Parts: sequence; structure tokens; C-alpha cells
Amino acid sequence: LIRVRKYEKSELKGNKLMLNGDEQVYFEIKYKYDGKIDKKRGQLTYRKVVEKLLKPLESVDWVTSEVGIGKKEYESLVAEFDGLGLYPQFAILTNRQHFHSNNPQFNCRITIDSDVRYFAFHYGDPFVGIEMGKEPMDKLEIKVDESNAEFVDDMDEKIIEFGGIPIDTLQSKVETMCRETVKMFGWKGPSKDSDRTIEST
Repeated sequence: LIRVRKYEKSELKGNKLMLNGDEQVYFEIKYKYDGKIDKKRGQLTYRKVVEKLLKPLESVDWVTSEVGIGKKEYESLVAEFDGLGLYPQFAILTNRQHFHSNNPQFNCRITIDSDVRYFAFHYGDPFVGIEMGKEPMDKLEIKVDESNAEFVDDMDEKIIEFGGIPIDTLQSKVETMCRETVKMFGWKGPSKDSDRTIEST
């Protein structure tokens, strides 16, 4: 998972999310290595992230020094995309609250996202996202260590009793909305015509 994060209020103009290239963001790479999930991140400007990811093969040393991910891990990640340039595809804007247990022996974090809105980016314009959908319900996520797994099962049952709907991940939903947005606006993706560095479909 490759993403940038910012925690300040975002600028909206109607149904458009406006991003400032000079704004400081957190650049994160979340990956699975030896069966474990790890996350690395660094802080820099949004414009710099966009510029570097458009030339991932030339940015290996930069990414490894800025984010702290190993060279081997980053190179295998880039290989998954055939070495092609990576560009912003969608953004999620939300009002987020965190809750932690006041018992230090109980390692738990609950995150509640409300007013969730999704935005798509046209290839070649990474600074303006077009709104493509809203979440009608709040999203609640529970994170605990393995020793407290039963707590999650109990919470799931309670939340469903109150009308909650269990979901695995929003990834497939967001990908579907992205495809629909591309069709709706008649956006064209990158091709050899628009980007000479592309050598595969």
C-alpha cells in the first residue's frame, strides 16, 4: 500500500479536493515481509512524492533514505508495477477520532471515521481530486494484539446488534468507484501516446 497522509483540514471547492504541492505530507509504504506487515514513512512535500514516484526506477535511493524501507523491498514493489511510473489515483477525506484503552495491559485502539468522502484523480493532474462518492455510515475499526482477539469478536456481535455492517476492506469498493468515475468523465489512462516511458499495458 503506497499512500500519502495529511492530518490538517483540506481545501474543498465544490466537489473538488484541492491539494497544495508544497504542503508537508507523510509518505507511507505498507508492505508484507516474511509473513509480517510492516509500515515505513517519512515527511516531505506532496509535489516531491508525486515527482519521484513517476520515475520509480530512478528514485530507489531517494525512497529508501526518505522512508526507511529496505532497497530490496522497494525494488520488489516497483517490479510489481513493471517499473512503470506511479501516480495518484484516489483520495479518502474523513473526520477521524481515535480511542485508546486506559488500561496499559490492554493494547487496543478504536478508530471512528465519519463524513467519509472519496475522490478520484485524472492521470496527469495529481493536485485536483473529483468527488466520486460518500459513505452513508460511520466506519469503525478495532485494532488489538492477538491476545485480545476475543474482544474483537464480542465487539463485532454488539456492533451488528446495533445495525452495523461488517466489512473486510474498502479497497474493492474504492477501485470500483474509480473505474466508474473514469467512465463517467471519459478519462483516458496513461498510454504510450501520453507517456513515452510506458512499455507494457
